Amino acid sequence: MKNIKILGSGDADCIKLERLAVQAATELGLEYALEKVTSINSILSYGVIMSPGLVIDDEVKLAGRVPSIDNIKELLTEPPASERVMGEGFRESEMPKNSLPL
Repeated sequence: MKNIKILGSGDADCIKLERLAVQAATELGLEYALEKVTSINSILSYGVIMSPGLVIDDEVKLAGRVPSIDNIKELLTEPPASERVMGEGFRESEMPKNSLPL
């Protein structure tokens, strides 16, 4: 199940992002839970200073704009950061313990 959070005050852009996120998840046939985060302190805790923000599975995917539905679909289907390829084909879990990311 995907956990989707819309960060923002509930203005027109937040409402549009929410509608598009629901549409994208539905079209992809994903099971999801949607949460609207409106508390300024909660929004800032994600490092987001411009709304709307989109958080998928506790990872901030974008902030300050409303993306296309196709872009949201890509964000919903990409692997988590811990599984994405880094640099020369290393995955974060495969990096030597003493190495630091650049």
